[in-house]
Amino acid sequence: MIRALLITALMLLPSVGIGQAKPYKLTLKQMIDLLDKDDSEVNDYLIERNWVFYEAKKPSKDAYGGITWRYEPQGSFSDRAVAFFILNLDDQTILGEPLRVRMNAFYQHHSPDIQKALKAEVASYGMKQIKSDFFNDGSMYTDYAGKNYVCRFRTAKGDNSKQVFTVYLYKKYNYELYRP
Repeated sequence: MIRALLITALMLLPSVGIGQAKPYKLTLKQMIDLLDKDDSEVNDYLIERNWVFYEAKKPSKDAYGGITWRYEPQGSFSDRAVAFFILNLDDQTILGEPLRVRMNAFYQHHSPDIQKALKAEVASYGMKQIKSDFFNDGSMYTDYAGKNYVCRFRTAKGDNSKQVFTVYLYKKYNYELYRP
């Protein structure tokens, strides 16, 4: 009898949402892979995982550009995304030739568990803290550098007083070039 109740309880766990993975979760390894893929491969990868393409803006001399995807829970009728993934772009001229530079990958979410897992992954890559400060908007950030990448963790208060976590992933030379 107890065994039957236990099996029934375990079968019901996914239906009540306990222990389910967050489908919008991205790992540091996935972010690195996405930063190195071309735009159409990133689009295909995220759409396969139920992310939605949101917009693309070309960079101009006055502003950076970007390609944005958002994740909304399936069956959600709200216009509120639970996560964003953005590839920030800039146009440069190198040796007289125009070149589009992918400055960084930007991943925004509201989950302390995802943030904790990403920080653990940064540590497992041997990345070391190089900077910590706050912005005038009241948010705070910490930068970690590894051999090839720099990862910035930023924490802010959102519109509804909910914490907003943002992870910026830079190729090391872009971090040094743009000095964010």
